[in-house]
Amino acid sequence: MTNDSERVELLQTALLVVCSFLVCTALVCASCALDYFCSRPAPVEPDMPETCSVTWILPDGTQFRNTPAAAQVLSAAPDIDEPGYTLVAWRDGNGTDYSPALPTTEFRGEVTLTALLMPALETEQHIAYMPLPAELGMFSPDDVLTMLELADCAAALLSVEVKPTEYFTSSSSDLDTSYNVLKTLGALRGDRFDPSSAVLLRDLVSVFAAFFPQGPNRAFAGIGPDDPDYGAFCTAAARGWIDGGSTHTLDPSSTITRAEAARFINRVLGREPSSQDTDISGVFADVPLGHPYHDDIMEAAVVHTYRLSEGTEQWTWANTVPRRETGLYRDGTLLRCIDDDGYMVKDSEWNGFRFDKNGVYTCGMTELDVLVQDVLAELGTDEMEALDALRAVYNYTRDSFTYLRRNYYDTGATGWGEQEAYTMLSTGYGNCYCYAATFYELARALGFNARLISGTVGSSHSPHGWVEFDIDGARYVCDAELEMTYYRDRRPVKPDMFMMPDTMSSQWFYLR
Repeated sequence: MTNDSERVELLQTALLVVCSFLVCTALVCASCALDYFCSRPAPVEPDMPETCSVTWILPDGTQFRNTPAAAQVLSAAPDIDEPGYTLVAWRDGNGTDYSPALPTTEFRGEVTLTALLMPALETEQHIAYMPLPAELGMFSPDDVLTMLELADCAAALLSVEVKPTEYFTSSSSDLDTSYNVLKTLGALRGDRFDPSSAVLLRDLVSVFAAFFPQGPNRAFAGIGPDDPDYGAFCTAAARGWIDGGSTHTLDPSSTITRAEAARFINRVLGREPSSQDTDISGVFADVPLGHPYHDDIMEAAVVHTYRLSEGTEQWTWANTVPRRETGLYRDGTLLRCIDDDGYMVKDSEWNGFRFDKNGVYTCGMTELDVLVQDVLAELGTDEMEALDALRAVYNYTRDSFTYLRRNYYDTGATGWGEQEAYTMLSTGYGNCYCYAATFYELARALGFNARLISGTVGSSHSPHGWVEFDIDGARYVCDAELEMTYYRDRRPVKPDMFMMPDTMSSQWFYLR
C-alpha cells in the first residue's frame, strides 16, 4: 500500500509539473503573438478618389451638373453665345473668378460656377464716344479727363442698354446716369462718386478692363500683385493698351488728359486712326494737324463711316466738326484767336495781337500779363458782355489808383505803355500815362483794338496820355485819368469820359 501511495503521489507531482510547463509555454506564445500583431504596420489601403461635382449656371438661369468620379482639371467650359455680351469669367460661390476657358483649373468637392457676362463694347460702328466741351469747335486736349467724362465714354460704347440697379451715394435726383450704370456692372467701385475729380491711370485701366477676361499675370515695374488693380493692368498689357514691359515703370496715380484717354480707348476698341481730309472731318480749333494726338482725337470725337483701303481707314462720311468763326474770342478771362484755317493762333501774331505757344494773348511782358489777368478775374469780366467788361475795367482804372508825377512823353511817342502799366498795377501809383497804359492793356486783353496815344490836352497843350478806339468807322476817346481828377477834386460836374465821340472829346482839345 505504501508503494502504491508513493507512486500515485509521484504521478500527481509529474502531472503538476507538466501542466505548469504547458501553461508557461502557452503564456509565452501568447505574449509573442501579441507583440507581433501590435508591432506589425497596418496594411496600406489605396486612396479613395475625392468626388467632384460641378454645377454650371448659364446666363439664362439654366443649370446642369458634371459629376465625375474624382477631382478633375476642367480644360473646357460650356460655350456661351449671348449676343451683345462677353463672357469675362466663371465665378464660384466664394466670389473667385476663373478664366472663361478654365485652363488647368482643378476643382474638388461641390462647386458652383456662374457665367459672368459684361456688355460688349461697340467696335464695328465708329461712334463718337468722347464728350465735348460746351465751347463750339473745341476739344480741350490738354485738360484732365474727369470721372464723369470717363463714365460717359464707357457708357456710350455699351452695345446693349443697361438700366442701373445699384447707385452711388449722391444728392443728384437723376439716378439713371452713366456712372450708376458702371456701378451696376461692377466697372466702378465704392460708395461715392465725384464727377469732377481727375481720372487717374488706374481708373482708366480698371474701368475698361472690367469688360474683358483678365490677362495672364505678369511683372510690372511700379505696380505689384497686391495692388487692387493689378489684374486690370495685366489685362491692359496683354491686350496692348499699355506698355507691359517689366522695365517700364507704370504710375497708376498719374492723371490722364482728354487726348491721352482718346488714344487709350481707341486701342481698347481696336481702332487705328489715320489722317483724313479736313473737308470731311472738320477741325477742332485747338487740335492742329501737327498735334501728336490729332488722329486719335478725331477718331474719338467725330461720328463717321469708313472703308479700309490697304489696311488704312478712309472715312466715307462724317458728322463734320463746324469751323469756328475767324477772329478774337474770349475764353473766360483769356483772349484767344481763330485764324482763317479754323485753327487757334499760337506762337504768332494776328492783326497786331500777339499769342503765346498756348494760344493765349500776351502783351509781351509776362509779369504784366499776370497782373492784367488778376484784374479781369477780380472784376468777373468773363461773365460780362464785351462792352460791359470794357466799362468795368475803365471804372477800375479810374477809381483804383493814386496820382503821382512820373515820366512824360513827346507827342507821338510809342513803346512806353507796358512799363507804365506795370508800374501802375504793381505800385498803385502813376500819372496820366500810367492811367492810359493800364486801361489800354486791360482793354487789349478783352479783345478791343485800342490805341495808346501820347499827345497834348487843353488849350495850354499840356503833355497827356489817353486811349482811343475806332468802332464802325467812328473814333472814341477814353480818358480815365482826366475823369478821375473830377471825382478827386469833388467838382460838381463829373463828365463821363468813357467812349467819348469826337463831338464830346473836342471840348478838351485833344491833339495827337
